[in-house]
Amino acid sequence: MKAIYDYIPASSSDMTVTITATTSNASFPVDNLKDIQPAKCWKSTVVNAEQTIKMDFGSSKTYNSFFMNRFNFAEFYLEYSTNNTDWVEVAHKT
Repeated sequence: MKAIYDYIPASSSDMTVTITATTSNASFPVDNLKDIQPAKCWKSTVVNAEQTIKMDFGSSKTYNSFFMNRFNFAEFYLEYSTNNTDWVEVAHKT
């Protein structure tokens, strides 16, 4: 097992990351995305519609990996922005 000490967010109480989503089911809120427990998840309130999840780290961070577990959707784009206007695609999976 490898410990990732600089993982952000570190837990659901981590205040250094702001996560927003297009919609959020009250039973599966977007704040669940801050918790790395596999039992917690985020769920949209609409089906078969484009949704956006944005993680604002608040300051410049350098990451060279991204991990998603137990996802259930047809397609996703991973993008980053340093100014919240210009977005650069990192990955696109269908």
